[in-house]
Amino acid sequence: MKRSGCQISRIASRVGLKNDIEISLLLRDRNTFEQNGEVLSLYRNIRREGITLYG
Repeated sequence: MKRSGCQISRIASRVGLKNDIEISLLLRDRNTFEQNGEVLSLYRNIRREGITLYG
């Protein structure tokens, strides 16, 4: 995930600079997200408000 995380960060940086916006990333693997989805309020908010880009 480290390699793909660097690639995602690079792409997000380019998109943000090109469009004069700030992109905030939180990269977690699916298992971590699923295991903590009901426990952590951040993950509950992501389920409710997030946008799926891949998967």
